[in-house]
Amino acid sequence: MSDPISNVTVTIGDLETTTGALYIEQQNSEIWTDYMSFNRYETDEHRYMMGVASPNGFQGKSVAFVQLASKTLLWICDWTACKMNSQPEIPDPAPPNSDWILLAEYPELARVGVGPDGRTPIYRMSGVYVYGHVGPSDVTVDDVSFPRPPWLENSLDCNMPTEKLTAGLSVPTSTSSSPTGSKMVPLS
Repeated sequence: MSDPISNVTVTIGDLETTTGALYIEQQNSEIWTDYMSFNRYETDEHRYMMGVASPNGFQGKSVAFVQLASKTLLWICDWTACKMNSQPEIPDPAPPNSDWILLAEYPELARVGVGPDGRTPIYRMSGVYVYGHVGPSDVTVDDVSFPRPPWLENSLDCNMPTEKLTAGLSVPTSTSSSPTGSKMVPLS
């Protein structure tokens, strides 16, 4: 058997800052151990499919589609923040602009722990914020954005451009064709 231990050289020193880096340098002993934020968007067209009760169907079809209300859009932000030596900064639940209304917030605090040294406090907090949009766009990605962690400069474009919509990426690969095709038809 060979010796599984390899020779390793470890150098300890100050981290060099990179000119133009997009992160915010921490000047104290607070250490982020975890930070996750996920934005999920749920659109409801309020369209419903109903079977036709007539034995002959309706306009030759056995089902009908109806729209009972205007489109709605929910933004659900799930986040978790964990920090050593200090309580973590968390997302502010205040809506970013007047297009969004805060509907609910669900903070969840985990127990305070300590690091392996037995002295360093570790704080973890999670939460969910739910918002409703006052006038959702016909194209959902016009109303969405990528979340940003607190140590990243607020200089990146976090919006999702419509040009990034690419046809065919989530289309079933079945070779059978649907009788009505796959295009969405607006209901009048």
